Amino acid sequence: MKTAINWNKIFDLPLYYLVYFVFFIYLIFIIIQHFVISSSIKYVSQQKKEKIVYSEILWKQQNKTNSYVLLLDKKQKLFVFVDNDLYDELDIGDYVLTKVVLKNISFRNNYEFYLYSSFDVTQYGFIKEVLKINRNKTVAYKIINKVFFVVNKLKEKLVELTKLNIEQPYNDVILRLTIGYKDTE
Repeated sequence: MKTAINWNKIFDLPLYYLVYFVFFIYLIFIIIQHFVISSSIKYVSQQKKEKIVYSEILWKQQNKTNSYVLLLDKKQKLFVFVDNDLYDELDIGDYVLTKVVLKNISFRNNYEFYLYSSFDVTQYGFIKEVLKINRNKTVAYKIINKVFFVVNKLKEKLVELTKLNIEQPYNDVILRLTIGYKDTE
């Protein structure tokens, strides 16, 4: 009894040609799918747009070189750079009317995409001009701003003391591991 089937008798072409053909079709399908998905992710326009925005300040941060503000405008979060002179005037919870130059986030830059998408930010840019600041004078925001101010002062003093008392290669490692400080000089 012969139970083995000779595939060459069933098909005129050898079986491995059929397998190669199926894998080739599958590969073409994967390549087409990759192009379709990657082209749908990329933004059409990377142009900078100037807008007038009335928004609330959700967060602010400053280091030696840059100052950042996270704004909330109609359920849309914007990440903007601020001049160091203007940074001290702004508090968390204030409403600001600003002229902002915005740009869409590029998914082509993986670091930029990761940084902004973790905050649900869709656009970033810089504040060109502040037209009006409406102070939020509720007790909760006053407490938040005081705590924010005290924490930043403590962080500055901690950095200063660590740099004074610990040698150079070790102080950077300790500061980066404990408070996430990175020397930008």
